[in-house]
Amino acid sequence: MTSVPLLDVFTELRRRDFPIGIREYDDMLRALDNGLAASRAQLVFLCQTLWAKNKAECEEVAEVIERRLPVRPGEPAVRRAVDEAAGMGQGILERGSQALDRMGEKVTRMIPTVRRKAVPGAAQEGGGEPGYSTGPIVLPKMHYKLTRDIDWVGSLPITRRQMKRAWQYYRRMARRGPAVEFDIDGTLARIHREGVLIEPVLVPRRVNRARLLVLADVGGSMVPFRAVVGHLIASAASGNFAATGVYYFHDVPDQAVFATPWLAGPVPLADVCARFSGDGVMIVSDGGAARGNRDPVRVQKTVAVLEKIRAFTSHIAWLNPMPASRWPRSSAEEIRVRSRVPMFPLERTGLDRAVDAMRGMARAV
Repeated sequence: MTSVPLLDVFTELRRRDFPIGIREYDDMLRALDNGLAASRAQLVFLCQTLWAKNKAECEEVAEVIERRLPVRPGEPAVRRAVDEAAGMGQGILERGSQALDRMGEKVTRMIPTVRRKAVPGAAQEGGGEPGYSTGPIVLPKMHYKLTRDIDWVGSLPITRRQMKRAWQYYRRMARRGPAVEFDIDGTLARIHREGVLIEPVLVPRRVNRARLLVLADVGGSMVPFRAVVGHLIASAASGNFAATGVYYFHDVPDQAVFATPWLAGPVPLADVCARFSGDGVMIVSDGGAARGNRDPVRVQKTVAVLEKIRAFTSHIAWLNPMPASRWPRSSAEEIRVRSRVPMFPLERTGLDRAVDAMRGMARAV
């Protein structure tokens, strides 16, 4: 089972507002890399274990897997796969409960009754029309104990509060406006020079003159990260900056970028960069790391665009919603190396370092 169909399952769940984030998706990828889902039954059980937290969510995960991952020749039917998954869960939980008896309180969990609609392409067991499977599947009760060390909820890699705190450090302070603040040093210098205090010395207030340009990748492999990227853009727009520009693109910010996430209202990229000449530019994209492949055409185009942006400003940072462990052997890693643009994961530490990079104070990891 590859990461591409798993991404389809993840994307469908996110479209349904299923409570799952990047952390859970990455955990599932690591489980697949370690060979924990060698069959369809094991995949059903593993997805329910890592992603579902109640009866309704278990049922929804099973339904999406059945719709998005059609049965291949030689694989068991979905009904049999779910039954086998229940059997594996029963054996694992029985063995685990013996060890957890000494560790915590007993919790009873009911594995839900999964009722599936007729789905084209599913192998049939028993009577009925070929190519369709129907009927309820009742999984047995399971009793096991939980520990407080298990995180069944998960969370986004960075919260809105942490985003706002990080943006507070993106500052370029300068004195602008009317002279309203008392300048102690200037006043003392005048007293020393004139011998008497005639009037205090006033100076303008220090204000943040930082300007920020955000170029965000949308669509395709960026769909699962729509929520966290939306929070990032909203927190940047509410920052105390002199100016904030947010534009969107798909895969590569080529000749034009767009004013809306629906890729409407094209604006020449050169004009956008000219308005933010010398300011900070943040690019938010997985760079191909979500699919885990290497696209030479995308790499070449992206590196060329980054060189054009560098002609206007050197304060560029790249935020990647995929963890750094997923970059190697992908287009994102090659873009990072060839363009020499500092790239950071979209998490708390990564955003802090990206802000420092736009201030000219940090380098890539």
